[in-house]
Amino acid sequence: MKNFNRYFLLILLLLTSFDVYATSYDTPVKKDMTLDECLSYQDKEKSSSGSGYFAHCVKATCYGGVWKTGYYIASDLVKCTNGNQNKFRMIVNDGCTPYIGTCTPTVKEKYCSKISYYDCTKTADGKAYVPPVLEPQTTTSTTTTRKPQLKPQTTKTTTTVIIKSTNNYLADLKVNPGNLSFYKSVQNYTIEINKEVTSIEVTPTLEDEKAQVTVENNYSISIDKPILITVIAENGDTRLYTINLKYTETPLDANSKIKNIIISGYDLNFNYDITSYKLKINKEKSLDINIELDSENATYTISGNENLKNKSRINIIATAQDGSTTTYLINIRKNSNFGGIFVVIIVLGIAGFVGNKLIRKITFKEKETKYEYE
Repeated sequence: MKNFNRYFLLILLLLTSFDVYATSYDTPVKKDMTLDECLSYQDKEKSSSGSGYFAHCVKATCYGGVWKTGYYIASDLVKCTNGNQNKFRMIVNDGCTPYIGTCTPTVKEKYCSKISYYDCTKTADGKAYVPPVLEPQTTTSTTTTRKPQLKPQTTKTTTTVIIKSTNNYLADLKVNPGNLSFYKSVQNYTIEINKEVTSIEVTPTLEDEKAQVTVENNYSISIDKPILITVIAENGDTRLYTINLKYTETPLDANSKIKNIIISGYDLNFNYDITSYKLKINKEKSLDINIELDSENATYTISGNENLKNKSRINIIATAQDGSTTTYLINIRKNSNFGGIFVVIIVLGIAGFVGNKLIRKITFKEKETKYEYE
């Protein structure tokens, strides 16, 4: 029974020494991930003297019609504890292949994942890694003691090994104009700028004062040319921070209102919020119409303003910069001649009646004269 308990504890210890959730070759990769999904997928920094697999979060953009991808945090977050600064690395599972080649330009960012394999026992060319033999740097100091006729001169040598810093992180990064939320392990950023901006002031702060930093592409800027900030540690290790640029999108004007409609010779009594009107005109076949738009970015068209007659309809359509429209309608009424025609008919009727009476009277008299003659 005691032996069983020992074996059980040994097996339990072995099981707990492995990370059952560690990234492997078969870890699934995805495209069209949300940022939160992508960051949850991303492995954290690790140290190793052997080999293994690492999960990456990748951002894909299509600002200029061609897909561009970059590691959201960093391309390499594995530090080899055996001193290998140029370890073997390769992508073994890639979910970002849909974001290669040409694309329809958009400001929307895509996220995907990749799995890489690393081996600290090999160099980038696949050869076995051989740790270098460090030659210790030495400083020499000489102490001379003079004692007449007692001892000869003596020399004391002291050897000191200097270990150089590997810290190539920024402590802070600021830009002007523009805004970014900086985190030292995140190496890719995107800022929005106006099209009038020609240069960007970049202020990097080193985490280690022994490191060096350079900034490129922040003058005479191009939207297709990211700003590069390179940090070089004291021991020569480098880290690249990238700032991608995109222009701020100005929303299109949606104002399709007309400020005033002026018709020569007539008062329309125009109201900004009323879109339908009635207008009584004389004998014109068309009207002289002037339009005042509420927005300088809008346009207008007029239709139906020809061969005007009673119940004609004039349509005025104002179109905003974003394509939205407002239609104003003018219903035409023409003055009628019915009253004059009615008077003429009455006059003609009276004249006919009177004429008829006269003719009958003359005829009657002629008959009487005839009878008398006979």
